[in-house]
Amino acid sequence: MKNFDRQYRLTIGRTKTKGFELGDISNSAGIAPHISFSLEKSDTSTANTGKITVYNLNPEQLNILSQTDCHIALRAGYGANMPLIATGTITYASTSLESADHATEIEFTENLTALRDTYVAIGLSGSISAKRVIEYFATEMGVAVTYSRSASFVQFRNGYSFVGSAQTGLSKVCKLCGLTWTLQNGVLQIRAGNDAISYKAYLLSAETGLVEIPKRITFTQTGSSEKQKGWEISYLLNGAIRINDCVNIQSKAINGVFRVMKLSISGDSFSGDWLCTAQVVEA
Repeated sequence: MKNFDRQYRLTIGRTKTKGFELGDISNSAGIAPHISFSLEKSDTSTANTGKITVYNLNPEQLNILSQTDCHIALRAGYGANMPLIATGTITYASTSLESADHATEIEFTENLTALRDTYVAIGLSGSISAKRVIEYFATEMGVAVTYSRSASFVQFRNGYSFVGSAQTGLSKVCKLCGLTWTLQNGVLQIRAGNDAISYKAYLLSAETGLVEIPKRITFTQTGSSEKQKGWEISYLLNGAIRINDCVNIQSKAINGVFRVMKLSISGDSFSGDWLCTAQVVEA
């Protein structure tokens, strides 16, 4: 991967309405507006969150930003290769004076409307696979669904019924099947054990962006009291690597294939490196 010619595209606006986009350098100034970003992602059912600061928005842009359930999406990378690294609903925005600039701090939550607003009343008769129930929830939430290779599903012999929030229903069905779920960039991931969702392993080495020495960590998975061991790694921004993807780490400290379970992404368009810090476990 060639880690130069950093570029971003930030779009803000309500769904199906006119918004605005920042980041295109083909303007008269030849420079993209200043932004900084900090994103947190994990493999749990807790929604991912992020914070983006944008400098010197005009009154029209600030007005769009103030609309209820305004949507935000950030693509970032190198040259024309700018994968989607975050998307969500804005939950907070505030503008303050910072030196000679007006800094607008934006906080957002991924998949907020799908998690907050989806309530279902489901009643299925006959023998029903839990997979069909999960896909019903996904349809109601308006998201795609994908499964890890070892995922298996119980059979509801006497039908299935549920009334309530989709995320509560998902948690109950997945628990019965010994599975976990997470929402990542509008895709519902259903996993068994330590399965990855994608087994395409991205190479991480000093030549492809790995920085610093991997650190050994001990952690406790959500819903478990058992301590597990993994590694914390840092690498230059690669938006193609997402939660529950595999990375092939080649370093003096470790070599092997690992699953990404937590991910922090941060950067500033005017200074410093764009970095990812990931917690990984053996896949």
